Amino acid sequence: AISVLYPVIVYCGYRYWGLSPRRLSLMLLALAFYHFLNFTRSKSQVERGRTGIFVVLILVCALVAFLADNILFVKFYPVLVNLSLLSFFGFTLWRPPSFAFRMANLHDKTLEKSPSFKAVEEYCRKVTIAWCIFFIVNGSIAAFTVFVGSDKIWSLYNGLISYILIGIFFT
Repeated sequence: AISVLYPVIVYCGYRYWGLSPRRLSLMLLALAFYHFLNFTRSKSQVERGRTGIFVVLILVCALVAFLADNILFVKFYPVLVNLSLLSFFGFTLWRPPSFAFRMANLHDKTLEKSPSFKAVEEYCRKVTIAWCIFFIVNGSIAAFTVFVGSDKIWSLYNGLISYILIGIFFT
């Protein structure tokens, strides 16, 4: 819930509740701890590596935000999430099957024995590529709102518009 509501909590905390970036960075530490717990539960070396890098990046942002008392680093979390998802989806393009095919295969176990197996696999690969492009664009816009946008624009895009876009794209 904190990950989803993060932009709204940061905006309200900074703008209305008078929380300093130093205090808000503690929420980043809580998120890093949450992701660290997922890291320790992961059985796959590859997944552990990606999650570990993600945790380190969150910790760096939290530490810099805390020491510098700078809101910029607190606002960087959505960019890190997009980078993490991009790496997760993108990795499966080099280590097949693609993420979309893995999800499709979970839903329908007969896909591998289907006569249209290759066509489905290729379609799922294209869907995974489309998601990678989405995460590049979404992450770029998130970064733009961090560096150029106001706190209100950052919160609106990362706390609402990006979720609507994800829902539309998923549909």
